[in-house]
Amino acid sequence: MMTLYHGSTVRIEQPLAHVGREDLDFGQGFYLTTYPDQAKRWAIRMKLIRNVEDAFLNVYEFDSDSVLKAGYRHLFFEAYDRVIDTVEDYLSQRITAEQALGQLRYVKPNHQICILNQSVIDRWLKFVDCVSI
Repeated sequence: MMTLYHGSTVRIEQPLAHVGREDLDFGQGFYLTTYPDQAKRWAIRMKLIRNVEDAFLNVYEFDSDSVLKAGYRHLFFEAYDRVIDTVEDYLSQRITAEQALGQLRYVKPNHQICILNQSVIDRWLKFVDCVSI
């Protein structure tokens, strides 16, 4: 079992796989992380964007071993997001080496899991708690 976190402006006891924006990294899905601070930052960001009063850290237990044993398709990326974007910007000469190093110096650890299948959520993702931030 692994503990996962989802930052939001609402309590989410029963996550849905096909809700949300399509323009995210992996499309519509339920996004989680193993980093509570990352989820908290996201929740606070959404609170400001949506101009609402509440931000929450939703906590779940995920039986990843059972999901893998059941044969669901999955992808693992060792590096992704801002690091790859910065490297691509440097290689395409949109930024200098100095700018790239400056951006990478402040990159915080980032981790995300996106569950696209509702049956995976229903069977192996269990709501544990919701903490107000």
